[in-house]
Amino acid sequence: MPSLLIFLLCLFSTIVVYGQQFSLAFPLDSLPKRWLKKEAVPEGLTAVALQQYWPKQLARLHQLGYLEAQLGVPRQLDSQTYVLPVILGPVYRLDALALDSISPYQLAALGPKYWDLEGRVFSMVQIDELELALLEYAERHGYPFAQTHWQLNQIAGRDISAQLLLEQGPLIRLDSLDIRRKGKKKGPSPIRKGFLSRYLGLKQGQLYDERKIQAIRKRIAELPFLALTADPYILFEGNLARPILFVQKKNASRFDIIFGILPNDNAVSPAPKFKFTGQVDIELLNPFGRGQRILGNWQQFETGRSELNLAYSAPYIFRTPLGLAADFSIYRRDSTYIDIIGELGITYLFDGNQELTAFWKNSSTSVQQMDTLAVLRSRKLPSLVDSRQNMLGLAYQLRRVDYRWNPRRGVILGVKGSLGQKSVRSNSAILNLRDPADLDFDFGQLYDSVSAVAQYQLETDLQYYQPLLRQLSIMGRHRMGYLLGSAEKYDNELFRLGGQQLLRAFDEQSILSEYYHLVSLEVRYILGQNSYSYLFGELAQFEQSNNQRKTYAFGAGLALETPVGVFAISYALGNYWENAILFRNAKIHFGYLNRF
Repeated sequence: MPSLLIFLLCLFSTIVVYGQQFSLAFPLDSLPKRWLKKEAVPEGLTAVALQQYWPKQLARLHQLGYLEAQLGVPRQLDSQTYVLPVILGPVYRLDALALDSISPYQLAALGPKYWDLEGRVFSMVQIDELELALLEYAERHGYPFAQTHWQLNQIAGRDISAQLLLEQGPLIRLDSLDIRRKGKKKGPSPIRKGFLSRYLGLKQGQLYDERKIQAIRKRIAELPFLALTADPYILFEGNLARPILFVQKKNASRFDIIFGILPNDNAVSPAPKFKFTGQVDIELLNPFGRGQRILGNWQQFETGRSELNLAYSAPYIFRTPLGLAADFSIYRRDSTYIDIIGELGITYLFDGNQELTAFWKNSSTSVQQMDTLAVLRSRKLPSLVDSRQNMLGLAYQLRRVDYRWNPRRGVILGVKGSLGQKSVRSNSAILNLRDPADLDFDFGQLYDSVSAVAQYQLETDLQYYQPLLRQLSIMGRHRMGYLLGSAEKYDNELFRLGGQQLLRAFDEQSILSEYYHLVSLEVRYILGQNSYSYLFGELAQFEQSNNQRKTYAFGAGLALETPVGVFAISYALGNYWENAILFRNAKIHFGYLNRF
């Protein structure tokens, strides 16, 4: 028997018996420490499992250079002691490794940690890692049929000389995508080939890249408007590889209506006791098969106040990685003023759920009805002025949720920041003012003290979804907005808070503030794929009329899917922090959502 026979457990350690189970311990001074630390002995090892455990440890000894290591058969000395003979043998080293068939560019790309093995302990694990790295590099650079061959040249004492051969095979390039509809379905393809090839990074003529092929399923799953109906595969013809994809349209476009009933606190008989608000949204995703998005939104807050928003975006314009984004909105506040906002941006699409946009924003306010009497008395500009803003900014959007329409797990993040210049424009109603008591006073000079100033704006929206039980989930949300810059901020520049979308339980856009923080917590009971009931609570902090204000709100709601769409109802109560709840001020909203 070789001199390195070690009687474990009898001479150096013990196996303690607990019923029919054994607990193992090894002496660190008798066996390689790397072996012992790499593979901890499992607790409660049975006699049967012991027979399966040792071969794995023997393989690990071979990986550490003990190529002649052997393990004997465990034998039981008594009810609590086992003896296991371990023959380590010498440690072998890799004296020379020939890599003549591998180009220096490939070796440089892999790095010396893979191929600089000479003089080290011989390990087949490292050889396997080198082979795998070479094959992966070849598959990413046009050689999907590459093969490696390991050849042992010489063993001199404890030194090994070997050679690793790489056969790359033919150079393969991509053919055009083949987009199909599974089965006998006929009709136009739900997606254009040009969009999908750019989105997947599979352009005709480029070198075959296995990473992009393996990512097809994940990338398409990230698109809200497209789905795979079968596993994609690659058809090799000569030196070309044609990706075959089976896809179908997903219903991602939507038509959404929200109708609100609010108490009319200013009602005087015979005026109605309630006010009505409404909102209509239509969002078209991929309407022309090129990944475009068209959005239309109209809101009626109360008599005389309304807002219209239009948006359009298209990815991969002019066959580049960049997309185009355009927004246009008009806000009318009765006969007081009109805001017109235009935004134009360039978007980079990371994937179907993540994008970064650089944009230019121009907004102008035209005051239609000026309180000239107040200006005449105070000889100061009013809180509403004609103005213009030019801003540059960045916007980032991320959506990682398990289901777009009723998420239970995931995160949604939106960040938008901009900086620019604000200028105040003269209003003819003020320029033409004359004070009967002082006809020489020129009201136009009120604008002399108002110069163009820098302005900064930041908004964030973070939503986090986490399942609690099988049908119970929780949604936490934090929204924030800051308007920084000049000390004098006019009403038409401020954030408009209140309503079903932002600060529930308060009238639509009834609060004007230069900053806000809003924290929401919503517990949902999942009734179906698109149906759920929920309870919510909200806390908000903002500035109103130069005073720090806090509000709270809570309520409940229900979204119920039917054959014709999803119907929703919500009930919200809230007030300022220092005030008590008034049930007569409850806000009720009805909604309808249809996807197509």
